[in-house]
Amino acid sequence: MPNILFYGGLREKDISLERKSGSTYGNAQQSLPIAEALECRDVLLVTSRYHMHRAYNTFRSIFPDHIIIYKNSVYGNLNNNKFIEILVEALKTRFYKLWVF
Repeated sequence: MPNILFYGGLREKDISLERKSGSTYGNAQQSLPIAEALECRDVLLVTSRYHMHRAYNTFRSIFPDHIIIYKNSVYGNLNNNKFIEILVEALKTRFYKLWVF
C-alpha cells in the first residue's frame, strides 16, 4: 500500500492484504477467513476500475450478505493499452459469470 496517504483516515494497521491467491476467485476465498477472523462488518475492495465489476461480483458471491463490501476503483498505469486490458477483462468476466456468479 505505497499510497496509504490517499486513503483518508484509514490506518495502515487496519489493512490486511491477501497475497497467496493467483486469481480473483482465490483472492475472495482467501480473504473471507481473514475478514471473519477479524470480525469485519465491512471491507474495502480496492482494484482497478476495469477489474472492479468482476472483483466485486466475485467477492459478493463468496462473502456472506452481512459483510458490506465497499468499492474503491483506482487507476493503473496510464501507459497500458486500454483496449487490450478491457478485452481481457471482458473475457474473464464472461468466464466468471459461468463459473462463479
